[in-house]
Amino acid sequence: MDLTALIAEVDRRFVSRPDPVPGWDDPHAAEPADEAEYSSTTDPQRYAIVAQRAQAWAEALQDAGLAELRTSRTPAWTADMFAGVGRAAMLSPAKIGALPLTVVLLDWDGGASNAVALGVGGGEPAEALLLPDCGCDGCDPGSKALLDELDAVFLDVVGGSFAHANGGAGESGWVVQSTLDGAWARNLSSRTVGDMEGVLARVRAGENVGERSLHGPAWG
Repeated sequence: MDLTALIAEVDRRFVSRPDPVPGWDDPHAAEPADEAEYSSTTDPQRYAIVAQRAQAWAEALQDAGLAELRTSRTPAWTADMFAGVGRAAMLSPAKIGALPLTVVLLDWDGGASNAVALGVGGGEPAEALLLPDCGCDGCDPGSKALLDELDAVFLDVVGGSFAHANGGAGESGWVVQSTLDGAWARNLSSRTVGDMEGVLARVRAGENVGERSLHGPAWG
């Protein structure tokens, strides 16, 4: 699988999308947000650009024969997210053992498909990402940061580098998970399972670490 060619196809579809929502610069690149911005949302519909990018990814993956896109019920794990009604679809990889990816387009603050939830893995996902994760003017990072974060999840999963392990549910349980450029962890110490990269290497080697481990091959 040529990831460079895949990204180029996603870009092509994204640029030629109907009714494009324009991008915008980081409004706080030069100075911090005002306190009042954290309680206002000037234009909720601007975030629909993230949904348009997610749709470009889904279509490119399906048309490349890497996955089948199937409409599904809005998963229960979106219930605690701030956005409202959703339309969900699952990208089921053609490669046996590869991790599925659920894409949910959510309506938020009077908008339409202006938030995206991504779930990695079937059932209760190892990763449930919401973009934007807040939506207020004060937390607005600009469209490029949001699209880069979305792309990173797709690339991590489709490219086969995603790995996850946890030591139980809740805030007290430890978690370690890959990102496209490294890893992050919560409640991880030498008294539990060791260093982040060491844990992820064991997961990628097929070892069950903690209560749940998740990894899959590249989609193509």
